Amino acid sequence: MTDSAVGPYRLEAPFSTAGGGQSQWTFATRDGTSYFIKQFLAPTYPLPDGPGSAAGKAAKRLRCERFEAHHQTIDRLLSPLSSAGGNLVVTKDFFRYGAHYYKVTDRVEAADLPVEAIAAQPLAHRLLLMMSVTHSVGLLHKSGLVHGDLKPPNVLIKQIGPDRFTTKLIDFDNCFHVGDVPVADELVGDPVYYSPELMAYVTGNATADTIGLPSDVFALGLLFCQYLTGVLPSGRTSGYPGEVIANGGSLKVPSVSSDLEKALSELIGRMLSPGPADRPAVAEVGQSLKLLRKMVGSGTSPAPASTAGGGAGGTSGGAGGALRGKGLGIAGGSGAGSGAGSGTSAPAKTEGTLRGSLIRKKGPLT
Repeated sequence: MTDSAVGPYRLEAPFSTAGGGQSQWTFATRDGTSYFIKQFLAPTYPLPDGPGSAAGKAAKRLRCERFEAHHQTIDRLLSPLSSAGGNLVVTKDFFRYGAHYYKVTDRVEAADLPVEAIAAQPLAHRLLLMMSVTHSVGLLHKSGLVHGDLKPPNVLIKQIGPDRFTTKLIDFDNCFHVGDVPVADELVGDPVYYSPELMAYVTGNATADTIGLPSDVFALGLLFCQYLTGVLPSGRTSGYPGEVIANGGSLKVPSVSSDLEKALSELIGRMLSPGPADRPAVAEVGQSLKLLRKMVGSGTSPAPASTAGGGAGGTSGGAGGALRGKGLGIAGGSGAGSGAGSGTSAPAKTEGTLRGSLIRKKGPLT
């Protein structure tokens, strides 16, 4: 192995580490095609001439076997869900070279846009992006798969025409089938986007059977809050959003102006409900977004908001109530509502942000 190649892949730039340092990434070429390639820094396979006792090497081999089996299983389950040019960027190649494991995916030309820039776009653009990523997550959920690491860097924004944008969902390293949750110390997602139950699980305060599809819905709610307002929800106490709820606190979606944005804020509030059973299924989220998008396109406006206070977790006013009759499926009393406040600390750089630093960047949304 040389510094410029990994097996049949010729590196286009040196590997760069981002996030927690558990992986590093670059682009590489094979047979004239450019790909995205990730090197896992752990686990490492014990080579025959490597250091360590026989017992230590045996333990490492067992961990590597579990690692390989997990990725091979997820790749097999994802394969029928993806298609050329589709919105799920799945694995093209997974292999071990020397002591390290590597994963290869298609290279995506994407706009390097922070959530603040997305939040400044017209509501119609934001709703289309939300609908696109919801559709991708819905494909996973129909097959009983939890993504496990939904966050802005793992949702790439791609321009597909004038004023037309879509999303590409990446990084399925934390993906698992419902009922087959990895052991807590093998989860490598971003705790900023952990659901309360996932936060409790990784800290040893809950069992694996509490983790399911609603965990993704919570993370999606955090992502949509950023698309809507530019920041994460605020909480009465400091900490990650899921940690705030797990410790008995509550979240608030920052205030928005238009009635349609208030209706969207109420939907996000339901997605951020403390109890997994109280969150809407991703299919319901998709239908609600579709209806909102239709109302934006037709110029329909909900009834004027009431000056009376809203429910425990809902926004003040009647936007949600006006849309319930149209089938939006919004209900008050969720664990997250609207109100002034700033987001929690921004997540560390991850695979998506590295992609943004390496790709040929597109211009901002217009």
